[in-house]
Amino acid sequence: PPQFGVRSYLHRFYEDCAGYGHDPSNPHDNPYLTDDFRYLINPKPKRSTYVFCKIAMVCGLSLLAFGVVAILIGYLIPQRRELVGYLGGVPVVDSSASDLNDKLDACKLTGLILLSLGGMTVAISLLVPSFLYGYMQKEMLLQE
Repeated sequence: PPQFGVRSYLHRFYEDCAGYGHDPSNPHDNPYLTDDFRYLINPKPKRSTYVFCKIAMVCGLSLLAFGVVAILIGYLIPQRRELVGYLGGVPVVDSSASDLNDKLDACKLTGLILLSLGGMTVAISLLVPSFLYGYMQKEMLLQE
């Protein structure tokens, strides 16, 4: 598997200057394969994919999108006047307008809740892999 990192070529430079090197026909004589200090900076191990975090990211982004849509619906649809007029000194209330206004207020509240939950889900899905990566590094050091 290919590995990335900063490669140390100093021993190769000094071998070439001294006039001796390795035999290219013998693969076991390759100094790059037997060198203990192969990399000056150890490459990071390949990160495994965290399926749970990817699913949480998609769910969080969809919650954010639904929250934005609900807030836009709640604020962009104009509220109706509930009080139509007075009939003999008694106020006349339009019940359908009152229901619509209540539903718009509920839509605003639902959008705010969805937006908050989506933001927290996205934040958690971004933070968990970095914490797990650090935890796995500590576990690998303890095993060695």
